[in-house]
Amino acid sequence: MTNPSSAVAADPANSAAQRSSAVWKETTQVIADQANAMMTLRPDLGGALSRFVEYVQDGVEVNREFSHRWGTAMLDMAEVGKAQFGAGAGFAAGHGKSISTWVFDEIALLSGSRRG
Repeated sequence: MTNPSSAVAADPANSAAQRSSAVWKETTQVIADQANAMMTLRPDLGGALSRFVEYVQDGVEVNREFSHRWGTAMLDMAEVGKAQFGAGAGFAAGHGKSISTWVFDEIALLSGSRRG
């Protein structure tokens, strides 16, 4: 036989469990409906992927052109430096020859004036 006081206590607990179950069912249904809605709104990834690949290819082309120009400029600067060094070396050699000629002429002049 059921105790009347336990039946009264069980009724609110049973009612709370039923409400909790109803909230759970409603929430899962809302989540399922939202998931289905998201599946129908899938974006066209083909177009986005094509644009991304095009962007990457453009970036590679820009970097290739920049690298080529930079490398060419470095080689040109090396050639300018080499040419300037060669000019400097030629100047030094010419100047050295000029000085040695002058010194030898002075020595010859001084040697000739002592003999005389």
